[in-house]
Amino acid sequence: MHRRKLLLWIGSAALLASCDDSSLKPADDIRQRLVGRWLEEVSADGNQVRSIVTLDQNGQFLELEKVLDASGLIKQETHAGEWSFDGVNFKRKYTSLNGQSLTNAQFGYATYAVKPFEKDVFVGLDNVRKRETRFSRTDATIP
Repeated sequence: MHRRKLLLWIGSAALLASCDDSSLKPADDIRQRLVGRWLEEVSADGNQVRSIVTLDQNGQFLELEKVLDASGLIKQETHAGEWSFDGVNFKRKYTSLNGQSLTNAQFGYATYAVKPFEKDVFVGLDNVRKRETRFSRTDATIP
């Protein structure tokens, strides 16, 4: 009887472990697919924003951004920080602007719920700003 309980317990533990591994795999797969360089284009409030976002394997990002405002003025900025993917949301925490470190009170955040992911394109839904943003894999280095 003891042996039967032991085998049942081992089988249950193995089943639970395999469930845990399979539930983590899709998120890990998407995180790996996010590593690289992406073109992000957004139109909002009369501004046209074009960015090249490079996501490193180590969780760091660099963003080169060009903004064309409604008056025709062009502004360029460089942002850097940390990025992550929690299985649903692609998140960026901005820790520097144009080479200057930001303080905790100045950190900026961007969070996108990732919609179905294609090979070289994904769409993120920004639930705060109520807009979708399209990210396309790119080899470009400047926006």
